Amino acid sequence: VLMELVHNGRAPVALVLHEPDAILLLGLIVAREMGWQTPIAVRLERDQFDSFRGDQVAVGADGSILRRLGILDGPS
Repeated sequence: VLMELVHNGRAPVALVLHEPDAILLLGLIVAREMGWQTPIAVRLERDQFDSFRGDQVAVGADGSILRRLGILDGPS
């Protein structure tokens, strides 16, 4: 699914994870090998990850969390 999103230009700008997900990361590797622009994958420690849960954040090219943009709204 992630590769399809990357291919269609609808992937998130970054994946923020607290544990590596082999399937997601493999999808990014394969997509990059196919020449597609892929999102950055960022790993945070569990306590950092939990502090951002439900928020939208800006992620720098180096993987740093630049700022919190606000709490995401639930489904309408």
